[in-house]
Amino acid sequence: MDANSAGFTIRVDENPGFVQGEDVIVEIEKIAPMTAETLRQFHAAVGGWKDDPSIPAIFDEIEKERRRGIPDPNEQDRNT
Repeated sequence: MDANSAGFTIRVDENPGFVQGEDVIVEIEKIAPMTAETLRQFHAAVGGWKDDPSIPAIFDEIEKERRRGIPDPNEQDRNT
């Protein structure tokens, strides 16, 4: 779950599913900024996928696995 800080307020980007007023434990860890070298290495690694014809099929399979068990709203429309 991602969050960011503004002063002493931490804003969470998605609903964590807690009831307002519920006690929680929060662990805070500062994330080191990405250096220019780390960013260059990241782009070099990801750029290697640019011309790989197998990448679309890999990500299609990942998407199918991720959505397994989630009803397709388009399927529902076709059956009514």
